[in-house]
Amino acid sequence: MTNQELKQYMKKRKIYQWRVAERLGIQETALSRKFRHEIGERDKKNIIAVIDELYAQDHKEKIEYTSSQIK
Repeated sequence: MTNQELKQYMKKRKIYQWRVAERLGIQETALSRKFRHEIGERDKKNIIAVIDELYAQDHKEKIEYTSSQIK
């Protein structure tokens, strides 16, 4: 996956770059700088894992919120 594809992956899941950076424990600007050059495979895997985790968390919260409204 290229850096551009990774950005699109984040955008498709509606996950902001600052949230990924926060979860990785780095500044948003540091993450942005990483995207200037191809990111190493290990870092890409970490970023993808964070994106997936945040996406799952967001959707779990939406489901719980909707369920609580029905009661």
